[in-house]
Amino acid sequence: MEFGVFNSFWDGQPNHLPFLNLNESKDDPKEWNLQQSTSKLYSILKSNTDSVIDEGIKQLIESENWRPQLVAAISILSFDLERRSKFCGMLWDRLSMGSWVSPQILVVLSIIDSDFKKKAENIIDEGFTVNYSNLSSIDHHVSRGGTNSKVASEKVIAAITYLLNGTLIESMKSDGGASIAKGWVENLTVLIQSGRIKVPDGARL
Repeated sequence: MEFGVFNSFWDGQPNHLPFLNLNESKDDPKEWNLQQSTSKLYSILKSNTDSVIDEGIKQLIESENWRPQLVAAISILSFDLERRSKFCGMLWDRLSMGSWVSPQILVVLSIIDSDFKKKAENIIDEGFTVNYSNLSSIDHHVSRGGTNSKVASEKVIAAITYLLNGTLIESMKSDGGASIAKGWVENLTVLIQSGRIKVPDGARL
């Protein structure tokens, strides 16, 4: 996979994993943990031009694999209001094409997209359909968590329902979407308040 300057983010370690839940423990591996992941990511963002970073973000989002999508979402949070708004459409498109980390992406969209509430309410009213591209069953499992389009769609709706009104509505078909969004919001809030996840003024959670 080619992700431009973000290729160095992984360096042989699963540095994306701490972003999945945004929590940490004294038992975390020394080789990879939330502190190291954020440090490595912000070093990349700081040491490259906006245009180079933006191209890398595009490649991360366009990947069918949830791992780079998650790295892109965290990165975009650190951009200023005008810059991060350029990626709102790409993130919504990513959700339509399917993402195992759709709740995390939706939390980010709730922060960066000024029209989030309107778009989210439209989804609740009109429904949502994930349209997967064709992948082999093995690639689908690795890249998308193996969920079918119905479950992926319900996961989006469950996460949006929580983000709109704080209601946890889960079913066997929602793949924990609401609970994931709730946990991510709570952990992200702590990390933003402590300055460990960078979000410029004007963001809302």
